[in-house]
Amino acid sequence: MPKFEFVPSGRLALRLEGPLWEDYALVDQPNRPIETRLNEFFIAAVRVALKVAQHRRDMEARQLAREREEEARRVREELERQERARVAALEKEADAHDRACRIRAYVAARMSAGAASSEPPSDELDAWKRWALNVAYELDPCVDTETVPMKENS
Repeated sequence: MPKFEFVPSGRLALRLEGPLWEDYALVDQPNRPIETRLNEFFIAAVRVALKVAQHRRDMEARQLAREREEEARRVREELERQERARVAALEKEADAHDRACRIRAYVAARMSAGAASSEPPSDELDAWKRWALNVAYELDPCVDTETVPMKENS
């Protein structure tokens, strides 16, 4: 046995139903036949179509705004990542410069200590000095690589 039985009532009904608008129904009535009110139904149908079209435009505009916001967020994140990389590179260069300066200061201190003694600098100390200064020059990002002293083949 079917769950529902549809029994014709003899009255015609036209309906517009949906989540975006109020339901509209046009039902045949004894004193007002539906045929005389079709214009009313079509006006309601056009209004529903306009509401649906406006809803779609609104949804598309919101989607476009979300996409633009997402793109702007991605651009901001990329710029922030690039800035972090620049800062890290700067810190790395500053650290390398500090190390080069420390090496140069150490070489100068060692040479001063050697100069304070009555003995002349040895060839070994002179070779060490050239090697140590070459290391400092290679580390230092502030030094033009064209002016770095030649490395000795030793």
